[in-house]
Amino acid sequence: MNISKYLALFCLLFITQNIEAKPKCTIANINWLNGEWLQQSEKSRISEKWQTVSDLTMEGLGYTQKTGSDTRKYETMRIVYMSGQLYFLAKVDHNALPVAFAATACSENSVEFSNQEHDFPNILHYQLKENRLVVDVKNNEGKGFQLVFRSKTKDLD
Repeated sequence: MNISKYLALFCLLFITQNIEAKPKCTIANINWLNGEWLQQSEKSRISEKWQTVSDLTMEGLGYTQKTGSDTRKYETMRIVYMSGQLYFLAKVDHNALPVAFAATACSENSVEFSNQEHDFPNILHYQLKENRLVVDVKNNEGKGFQLVFRSKTKDLD
């Protein structure tokens, strides 16, 4: 094989690799998540508050409170960048340990995390859409629910 064939093969592999490359998800890519987000209905109030604490970590606190109740159910969350990938870590009362979800997709205004082995949810998809934070919480078959938050800390309207 002569040098021009090697060069052509190299160029083809280089182009193919660049086309298939996924966008790199970092904490900087998801800074739009920062702030306090609120969903309120007649039945409940749900809040998530996110803060970037370093180039490698975001911390979140979520709670759900049923209307007419003083009791809140809390969830602590972290998004960490390690080993070249983003991970979403969720700690809820009914699980002894945090549950980890790996980032599977990332764009300018959305990020998706997945854990196919967890009972529910398997997929968490966060998206900033029309001045709202839309969170899809789904199982492996795509069934689940959607939360639509308004910003409590940003004037997005």
